[in-house]
Amino acid sequence: MNSTLWRKILLTIAALALWRVACGEGREGENGGDYHYPILDVRGLHSASFGEMRTNHFHSGIDIKTDGVEGKTVVAAADGYVSRLVHSPSGYGLAIYVTHPHLGTMTVYGHLSRFRPDIAEAVRAERYATRCNRVDINIAPERFPVRRGEVIGYSGNSGTSFGPHLHFELRTADGERTLNVIRQGVCTPKDNTPPQMLVLDYIDIDTLEGVAVERMRRSFTLTRRGAEYTTDSEVEVGRCGYFVLRCRDRQNGTWNRYGIYRATVRVEQKTIFEYRMDGFRFADTRACNVVAYYPLQLNARCEAIRLSKVAGCPDEYYTTLVAGGTVGAAPNERKNIIIEIEDDCGNISSARIVARGRGDDERLPSAEHLRAQNSKVAGIARITTLACKGGAVGVPATALYEPAFCSIIRLNDRCDANDSIEGVEPLSAEYRVLSPTTPLRSSIGVHITADIPVAMMRQVCIARRNSKGGWAYEGGHYAAGGGYIAARNAGDMAVVADIAPPKIEPLFADCPDTRLHTEIRFRVSDNFSGIDTYSLHIDGEWVAVDFSPVKGIMVHTFEGHSTNGSRRHTAELRITDHCGNTATWRGEFVR
Repeated sequence: MNSTLWRKILLTIAALALWRVACGEGREGENGGDYHYPILDVRGLHSASFGEMRTNHFHSGIDIKTDGVEGKTVVAAADGYVSRLVHSPSGYGLAIYVTHPHLGTMTVYGHLSRFRPDIAEAVRAERYATRCNRVDINIAPERFPVRRGEVIGYSGNSGTSFGPHLHFELRTADGERTLNVIRQGVCTPKDNTPPQMLVLDYIDIDTLEGVAVERMRRSFTLTRRGAEYTTDSEVEVGRCGYFVLRCRDRQNGTWNRYGIYRATVRVEQKTIFEYRMDGFRFADTRACNVVAYYPLQLNARCEAIRLSKVAGCPDEYYTTLVAGGTVGAAPNERKNIIIEIEDDCGNISSARIVARGRGDDERLPSAEHLRAQNSKVAGIARITTLACKGGAVGVPATALYEPAFCSIIRLNDRCDANDSIEGVEPLSAEYRVLSPTTPLRSSIGVHITADIPVAMMRQVCIARRNSKGGWAYEGGHYAAGGGYIAARNAGDMAVVADIAPPKIEPLFADCPDTRLHTEIRFRVSDNFSGIDTYSLHIDGEWVAVDFSPVKGIMVHTFEGHSTNGSRRHTAELRITDHCGNTATWRGEFVR
């Protein structure tokens, strides 16, 4: 065989290797041979990892960077069929679900900019048949069979997304449980950077009338010395308590912060606690609030992992538990403790500390003191009713992860809510509904009495103070002389009325000529409760309109270009917020 032929063969092999890398095949993990990398022509960097702590939920997949642009080709990760299609202004936006029967799994591709043409046509037909902009369709297996590596759509920034990326998930076939796609070896990033340990907290606990009550929290900065982290001095611990580790992970080539996969505590070489994030049921996603230490996690820019198990937290996150992960020592007793964390790619960091028992110099509040604040033990009886002047709360036993002293407290006679929010009228006093740092597993019923004008009854809602001290829409409605909400969060609340309609601004001139354009666009906004429903009619006929709440933009895309004629068309866009306020824009365009 001559040298020219060999050169051609070698160039062909090199080209195929480059093509495989572009298609993502070079990024499959050691156990990921059954799966194709889900997106082409990207560097394989991630902006979020699996199981990260988010607001009231674990992150259920990974976010793959698309180099700041939309339109990258998204492919099926394995043989199977499209089983579900979603077109929504929120959540995953445009999303495709593919079931893989031979693997017993499902993959999810979220925040797309568009579907491939035949899938897009199925979604368009459903939207027009139902006259609904939001659709969620179950698809028969025979309709869209797909092969591994087959194009199914294109990456984007749709739904609740703050930058172009692909959200990718691996689930069980029934879709009820999500799996750690990195530990499964499907999408393993290049990462040899160990996670960072920042602060170690120790929380003394005791019991009062059978309820776990915190005495106090002490914090200790962790410093890396050589191969391990340590504290500057011994860590004082009580007779019973637990550690909280504030930490974060990094990956090669990015500045993003990521969650951790595993946390382990060893006392005198014996493992007493181990947490692993291999997957979770979607029904349990709010358990992130107690896997973390909620009072710190609320405002943390890292993960505050609670190195102990709360009674009502699902067992599946913990492989080892001795005494629930609690650590204690008698006065002046010393114990050697090693805390170890690991990221999804197997990089490990550890801290070696010496814990010393201290005397019982802290006292718990008395039960009489708590009762004087109208506190009751909730989370034991079927439902606990709490009340104060003008306010009442019903706390089902299932609402809390563990029993706690709870109360509703009237903070003032008139909330100062929304002096800075135009179109929002405060109507009640402000109430502290439980502690703002109480994590809820399910809803509590909150009723606040208010003097509400008849004209505002439809516009009544509940406002809750956010982490910055301002007011945010929480939901709820008018009921029995006040406001009511089945609240999923505790905190400071008040009854308000959102009386301002949304705003609509067409992003085109009066009566524009659109014959050379593919779309018309509107900027929309709302002062408080947010946009709920919206519809666009052209010449009296319903047409689909796409909404991006993050951008505040609504877009109607015409069916192809039109360059013939100059017919005038009428258009009417109508939007309604969550408190029933409606805005309507009417105009004309030429096409």
